[in-house]
Amino acid sequence: MRKNTIIYLLMCLVVIICNGCSGNGTSEKNKPVIRVTKTYNLNTELSSLNWIRNVDYIHITKKVKVFGVYADVSLDNVQLETSGESKLTGGSIVVIDNKIESGIVEIDLSLTRFYSDEEESFFVNETYPPAKLMIQSFAKDSVSDNHYIAKGTVTINEKTTDIEFPVEINIDDNSNLFFKANYQIQTSDWQILKQPKPENVNYDRINFSFDLVFDNVVEKTDTVSF
Repeated sequence: MRKNTIIYLLMCLVVIICNGCSGNGTSEKNKPVIRVTKTYNLNTELSSLNWIRNVDYIHITKKVKVFGVYADVSLDNVQLETSGESKLTGGSIVVIDNKIESGIVEIDLSLTRFYSDEEESFFVNETYPPAKLMIQSFAKDSVSDNHYIAKGTVTINEKTTDIEFPVEINIDDNSNLFFKANYQIQTSDWQILKQPKPENVNYDRINFSFDLVFDNVVEKTDTVSF
């Protein structure tokens, strides 16, 4: 009888210990965590977005004024290059617990002149809708700690396409975030120019070079449970 009592007491003790351990695990698991979110805002005065357009025409027709009369002149194997700067209107980068999460950059292309004097190409309309670069995520690149692969979408003239491109991001001691990247588009993929016939063009590329500064940090904290 005494032996059975001892066994019973030992079993109760084991149950109490197990329940205690289980309770501690649940408590730790559901313990609230303070999350810090920093939003870095684009400084349009310190930022720049330069572009270079390279075109290789197989054939191009140009109107030339001769003796007061315009005539069509046909040219073959013409390479053109133009360059300039596009206007940045706004943007932000979101960093949560020192991890770069997402971002947006707004670009005004209505004042950007991509074509050259040798071309008849021009904007489809003068009131051009803003282009938007939306970045949904940043994945670490193997190049170095400050290099990422940005994944998101770009919207030009109301057409949206998924994109992915490498970026370099650095944050200094004064809470300035520096964003450097290059992204190339084929104009045939976007309705930004009145296009010549595709069979007359080998390629028509525009390379955008981003050199952006984000500052004016807005910081907030919230509590989350996992």
